Amino acid sequence: AGRDKVDSSFSSERLAKAILKKNPQKKVFYLDQPKQLKKFINRTLLAKPYTLSPILVMMGAGNIVDYTPLLVS
Repeated sequence: AGRDKVDSSFSSERLAKAILKKNPQKKVFYLDQPKQLKKFINRTLLAKPYTLSPILVMMGAGNIVDYTPLLVS
């Protein structure tokens, strides 16, 4: 069986930057420390005044699912 080739030119950080570049009026954040997810959400996405209609996208491969409990705990 073959191994998938990794293309290091793609990353979630680069995706966030590309979205922001194409849509500079939008607020786009890249979080490189998933363990800080709940603090980030509370301080940034849910901070008063509620000026944002937040959409949270969590993407990755492998252990990204391990961070979901941080959202509900």
